[in-house]
Amino acid sequence: MESSRQNELDGTQLMTNQRMQDQAHLRNVAYKDDRRLNARIEFWKAYGTSREDWSNSFFDLIDLPTSATILDVGCGPAHFWEWGAENDRISKGWQFTLTDLSEGMLESAKANLSDLRDQIEFMTADVCELPFEDARFDLIVANYMLYHASDLAEAIREIHRVLKTDGTLLAATNSEGHISELLDLQERHAVSSKEIAHVGLAHKAFTLENGVAPLKQYFSTVRTVVYSSPALATDPEILINYIESMDAELNMKSLAEEVRHHISENGHFAVTRSSGVLVATK
Repeated sequence: MESSRQNELDGTQLMTNQRMQDQAHLRNVAYKDDRRLNARIEFWKAYGTSREDWSNSFFDLIDLPTSATILDVGCGPAHFWEWGAENDRISKGWQFTLTDLSEGMLESAKANLSDLRDQIEFMTADVCELPFEDARFDLIVANYMLYHASDLAEAIREIHRVLKTDGTLLAATNSEGHISELLDLQERHAVSSKEIAHVGLAHKAFTLENGVAPLKQYFSTVRTVVYSSPALATDPEILINYIESMDAELNMKSLAEEVRHHISENGHFAVTRSSGVLVATK
């Protein structure tokens, strides 16, 4: 059956989670540490494209000499670079600057990247106010975070400013149809109509579809690389933990009952996964 969220995609403006551009909420609640994010990562590790396939595909987009400067804005726990170090995808001549709004996230990143400590500088920073001189970096990575920017246009301007001539931005994000089934599920179990405002797409402000136009205002070329695969969740607890990591206040008892019943009856709970990378060259 076509979800109500898909009907919304066809004709009306998508709802967005109103908390996800609130920098205080991001810093102090949503990404205070890596607990919530890791619940979502565990779901996609279990049911999405394998970490190896996704990471290999992303590293294949990195076209850098053996010596280069890289900025990761909103680095989170830096699992991507951790994988790269474990799989010999990182040149010893690359110098990294990893930034995040959250001290907790940076602490996790430092722990995960201890073997690369001589190549990395960590700092708290807002993508809308990057504390770097013009034309400093060869590559900027913004994985699933530009939709959190308090001012998207300013964030893109800042990224463009600190990129070198011919530098590249790799901006991973989701499509507008991503996880539509989970959004429907949350709406059904929100504790109040007020909480439904916090159910909408966290990434709506910068999707694979609407992210191209603002990038083209600053970058000479922008191309879209799409990764899409169905996620058939068979373990209700992994799915429930993912949903609970999101922002709306939900009746988790009734939601968990529906999830367990659905999986018992159908063998799985299907979730749409559609994401990718916008590759922008200065």
